[in-house]
Amino acid sequence: MSTINNIEEHNLDEEHYEFQDSISGELGKVKGIVKQSKTNIKITETDPDWIAGKERGDKEAADRFAEKFWTNELTEKLSKRIEKSDKLLFLSVPSSSKNNVHPISLIEKLSTEFDGEYLIGETFFDVLHERQSKQIRPFERVFHPRLYEPVNSEDLIKLLTGKDVIIADDIFTTGGSAASLIRTLDGIGISVKTVIGYFGNTNLAVPPQIVSAMRRALKNKEIDINARELSKHLTFTETKIIIELIKNVRSKNDKTELTQKIQRIFNN
Repeated sequence: MSTINNIEEHNLDEEHYEFQDSISGELGKVKGIVKQSKTNIKITETDPDWIAGKERGDKEAADRFAEKFWTNELTEKLSKRIEKSDKLLFLSVPSSSKNNVHPISLIEKLSTEFDGEYLIGETFFDVLHERQSKQIRPFERVFHPRLYEPVNSEDLIKLLTGKDVIIADDIFTTGGSAASLIRTLDGIGISVKTVIGYFGNTNLAVPPQIVSAMRRALKNKEIDINARELSKHLTFTETKIIIELIKNVRSKNDKTELTQKIQRIFNN
């Protein structure tokens, strides 16, 4: 079976596709900025500041990583994206383990550079999912969505209304965490301006060409699921993973198991 790295290599550049807001809702309006579009394994497995900030909640290490890895060039790109907004608010994706402080260090750094505000995700959202992404095999993560619920919706709305909200995560492996937070905010009437991070694919919306590819794959395996409706629950990368899983169906049992897993996505 392919790996998630293979998925990342299959024309994930937004220039290859046309995006439609009607398919992915708020995700279609968000364009992200990262240092590298693919995860740098050498850094994530060997850099002491990365490991300490990711696994041990070492804030000083995460601060050092932000200083050396987020460049002036990225700040300039973000500046152009937000068009000199004077009402910026940076929000970190909540950490499931509470040990990953990289998003917090990044929003603190950028809120200072842009004279904006920031909110730490763990303070304002309850994490409803039980398992950390790293504990789930890459191709299974799509079936274990990240779920966030505001601790106090009224207070959060007051803090975010009228702000240009920027969501920060460290790695966009599938983009599922950021997408879930964007959808949660959309549910209380708050839009997100952009997303930022260090690694990964931030093209969260699912383009119609990929929806069509998923529809063909489902039809070829005689799986009775509406591709367009399913794509509304997925990110770009998650959809490509689903397509690969569909193509790898070899037996009736495979088909039944995958169909049941996909149906659970609709229930989250």
